[in-house]
Amino acid sequence: MNTFGRRVILLLKKITEPRNKTPTEGEAEITSIIVRPLVLAIFLSFIFSLGGLFLMVIVPLELDRLIEKNYISDPLSVDEEYIEVQAQYESVVAFLTPLAYLSFWLLIAIIILGVLIKRYELSFLGSLTFYLPIFGQFVGIMGSFFAGIGVIRTLWLPFLDHAPELLNLGAIFYFPLLVIFLLIVLPLIYLLLILYESLLIPLLGVEMSISITNVLISMIIFFIAGVGFFILTFAVATWLYGRFQGRKVIDFWIYRYSRHPQYLGLIIWNYSLLLPSIPPFTLFPPTFPFLVLTLVIIGMALNEENTMIRQHTEEYLTWRERTPFLVPLPRRISSLIAYPLRKVIKKEWPENNKDIIRVILIYGVIVVLLSVPLLPLFSYTES
Repeated sequence: MNTFGRRVILLLKKITEPRNKTPTEGEAEITSIIVRPLVLAIFLSFIFSLGGLFLMVIVPLELDRLIEKNYISDPLSVDEEYIEVQAQYESVVAFLTPLAYLSFWLLIAIIILGVLIKRYELSFLGSLTFYLPIFGQFVGIMGSFFAGIGVIRTLWLPFLDHAPELLNLGAIFYFPLLVIFLLIVLPLIYLLLILYESLLIPLLGVEMSISITNVLISMIIFFIAGVGFFILTFAVATWLYGRFQGRKVIDFWIYRYSRHPQYLGLIIWNYSLLLPSIPPFTLFPPTFPFLVLTLVIIGMALNEENTMIRQHTEEYLTWRERTPFLVPLPRRISSLIAYPLRKVIKKEWPENNKDIIRVILIYGVIVVLLSVPLLPLFSYTES
């Protein structure tokens, strides 16, 4: 090994060597910044986040182009060869149907098993796979249902064949979008209409006004995705920097406002993937897979908390008392959200896996019940 390589290894060892520095009670902020571990933490966090962005956006888009070009094309976009392509399309779906049913029930079993045996990473992988067909909706905008990567939506066939409305048992998640639409998008559209009727836009035409509206909605979608990306990246950088400093409990910077900001960023990021598939782009995508993924992520966070309490009881409990679980909300709102938890398990926080399962189930039921009245508005049907 050359001299430069040895120096790099020695530097990394020096940077990442624990310093046995544990914060005292109430010490949540770092008093001095050490540049080298901070730069390394930021660099690694960007690599992690950009890698996730590449895998969750670029790879599906490229895979979609590859599949649609060579294997499964869109029969609705073909004129002369429509019958031939339609037959190919139907044969592929028929071939995949038994595999789709088997995969569906296997994923359900993996998710449940992971929760029962406290291997939430296993449940996370299962729920993430169950969520993957949303990429088919994402990249298949305005396309045929199973064109290109849309073929992975065969994983939802047990729902689509028998009760497609069940795929929207998380429709209440669209409520924040409704608020944004009413408070921001509608007023701006009204302003565009006023400008259209004035001397400012008549030459642009109605189509240009609609395009501007679509751009506005796209900007909101990218903003939400950007928020999730920033929170995730900042959280990973903070966690890495704290570990490099030898901290047992990471309780500074973004961790002062959320005990699990990395999971919060992941949830927001996955939520943003639903949005490119909403009108005016195409139909509303199913929300039940997002509900399952979110509940599993929350279960992971609660399980990690119990592990941290066993390892660092006093420090972690002190930090938990002053820091919100996921989202920093006013105390009264947080108390209202946590009310079902306290009623079900008779405790402030779940202390074992049985408590976590009960919490996941009760909040899942609440979301489903709130979503039932909205099902007619967000029916999952293909035109």
